[in-house]
Amino acid sequence: MDQRRLVLKALRDAGITESSNPRLQELVRFVRENNTLCWTDFVQEFRDRFYSTFDTVIPALEASGDPLIRNALIKFADPGRPKERQLLTKLAAETDFERDSLAAKRLSTHRIGEVDEQLRRRAPADRPLSPSPVHETPPRRRRPLVKP
Repeated sequence: MDQRRLVLKALRDAGITESSNPRLQELVRFVRENNTLCWTDFVQEFRDRFYSTFDTVIPALEASGDPLIRNALIKFADPGRPKERQLLTKLAAETDFERDSLAAKRLSTHRIGEVDEQLRRRAPADRPLSPSPVHETPPRRRRPLVKP
């Protein structure tokens, strides 16, 4: 995960790398030691071992302002988890359609009422929000029934 350096920088900027909290130190060590870590593995490991640090770590990552980290937060968020659903709603409320239309599209793919509502409020009048085509299935054409 090349973004590993970005994650470490965000944690350092937030003062997390110098924290005396053992769970945070373990997380920092985990990120530093796993050079080939991909986002999927990182997210799974975070949920399995470090979820108790969510309220400290996720705001630090979000505050980094890095679009790759922001998109990873959106992509890998699990709307079934209340904290992650709340994060998606917050990110939707802060989305700048002019600067980050990809984030807006990705947020809309989660199809969560409160997230969609925030996106509709933020969407420019001349560019209303439409669901991402990634998850849309085109309608099947039906052949007309022909009577013999």
